[in-house]
Amino acid sequence: MGKIKMTCQQKHADSSKYSKEHNSREKVAKDVVVEAYSDYFKIIKNENIEDAYHDEFDEAVAEYNSRQIPKHLDRIIDDYYSQIKLNEDKHEHAKTMYESVFKVGRMEDYESGKIDRSTAMRMCEDYIQEWQQQNPQMRLFGAYIHGDEKGAVHLHYDYFPVATGYKKGLSKQVSMSRALKQQYDEQGIDLQGKQPTTVFAEREQALATEIYERYGYERVKSDDDYIEQDLYESTMQKADSDIFATKHQLDIQQQSVEIARRKNQRDKEAIEKYVDDEEARIEAMKAELEVERQNIEKTVQERTEAERQRLQSEFARREAQRQAEFNAHKQAVDNAMRANERTAERTVRQFGGNIGKFM
Repeated sequence: MGKIKMTCQQKHADSSKYSKEHNSREKVAKDVVVEAYSDYFKIIKNENIEDAYHDEFDEAVAEYNSRQIPKHLDRIIDDYYSQIKLNEDKHEHAKTMYESVFKVGRMEDYESGKIDRSTAMRMCEDYIQEWQQQNPQMRLFGAYIHGDEKGAVHLHYDYFPVATGYKKGLSKQVSMSRALKQQYDEQGIDLQGKQPTTVFAEREQALATEIYERYGYERVKSDDDYIEQDLYESTMQKADSDIFATKHQLDIQQQSVEIARRKNQRDKEAIEKYVDDEEARIEAMKAELEVERQNIEKTVQERTEAERQRLQSEFARREAQRQAEFNAHKQAVDNAMRANERTAERTVRQFGGNIGKFM
């Protein structure tokens, strides 16, 4: 018996189609889900995109900002996600994230018994696990299996690309083409002249085909390999579009105000920090100068004391020399006087003896 043929549709979209409230079931229209299928909803990953951005880029942002102080305070990035979000609203190529959908079969395949929801959910789990291994530079922050809706079981997975090695700006940035190019270079995959995004889509389709074959199905192409605007999507759009559009505009306005406020606060803090650092540096220099002054004074005092002692010693030496010379001179005079006295005595005695002879 041959493999059962079944379609597999995949869809790629940007943040304009993203609704975390719908994906995680935080908020969803009642007519989207079916109570009997409630066991077929599963959250694989549910991370706030802002938290994911902080985790992925904060270190690069801090390193970049440290190079802007104090000369380029206007270039400091307060929040990388908010900056990309604002650029996304101004430039079509700037995307904060991407959402993809992997859909197993069609609603009639479940109604006919060609496939059951439990099997489809396992296929979704295998797909996202291997997709992550296949795409290490895609940061997955959300993955949800929706088997609780009226249509076919499908997987929403949300991610953003992370490229590295930039010389200008942040060393790590959001860029789909560069992230894919780096990823395929690392994996040794030859693009064969194709765009990285084209190879990315082809590899996703090949992975879907592999998952189908693993579970005994033959994937057949429909008119469009991307998920069509079926009951699920039209219902979801009706339920969420107005809410999302309003929330999206409010988010943009709030982010603009918050970024301006944070920038003013950041500039103020950066200037205050710079002033504090300069004051601390000056105080440190003062302390170093004071230590140097004390050392000089100590050296002068030591040299002065040594010179005083040397002079005292020289004075004492000369005084002793003079005293010795004086003593020697005095001794010589005394000796001469005693010699003269003895000579005089002999002369007197001789003179007295001569007088006696004449008398």
